Amino acid sequence: MNVKVLFRKDLKELIVSKKMLILLGVFLFFALSGPLSAKFEPELMKAYSSKLGPGSIINVPAPVYTDAYKDTFNNLKQAGIIVVILLVCSTIVDEKRNGTAAFLLTKGLSRSSFLLSKIASRVLIFTLACGAASFVCILYTFIIFGEFSIPNLYLAFLLYWIYGIFIICVSILVSVLARTFTQAFFAGFVAYFVISLLNMVPYLNRYLPGRLNTIMSDILSEKSLPDHWTIPLGITLLLSILSVLLSQRIFKEQEL
Repeated sequence: MNVKVLFRKDLKELIVSKKMLILLGVFLFFALSGPLSAKFEPELMKAYSSKLGPGSIINVPAPVYTDAYKDTFNNLKQAGIIVVILLVCSTIVDEKRNGTAAFLLTKGLSRSSFLLSKIASRVLIFTLACGAASFVCILYTFIIFGEFSIPNLYLAFLLYWIYGIFIICVSILVSVLARTFTQAFFAGFVAYFVISLLNMVPYLNRYLPGRLNTIMSDILSEKSLPDHWTIPLGITLLLSILSVLLSQRIFKEQEL
């Protein structure tokens, strides 16, 4: 079996198992709900405050189209990333437990090719989900607000995509290390918690992957790009590559 055949097999499994549909559905839901939430949440807040009695009116700023992007990204970088972890962190441990990995490797496929095929297929469906969500969010924002363009909007989408790929690479590493589904899920969430926690450490957080989320928020708030914003971007890409290399090293030494 060659790599192309395995890659097509992985994609087919992602479609049949509904993982691709789940990821796409979640991302499209947030892409649609973000603009809706930005548009009508202030009105709902006002309606609610009016029922609390005199003097309890809540002053809510009028919604603007950038709120739609911020609401969408806030959901994607939290709940969206958690869904990605859930769908990816069991990838290798699943193949090891059901014997598929051992069977495919007896067909002359290298372990590196096996692992890279798994990563590439997950990156592809994540890219499709990001692309679809971005298009729907921009289009729906324009339909509701009549505006959609802000400086560096494309960069915000790109940074989220790169951050998501980093999470996929870390989740694959977790899946290689784990022996059971429970271990994989638990370790995946611990890894995500640690990544989020490190983003709260002063000075250090300027250079870590979580910094990309802050830069995204700045872009969507129409703020200027921070100085040296390419440093956390480069570090995120480097950590993604290191995660893949470490996964390969560990996987090659494992008994299946």
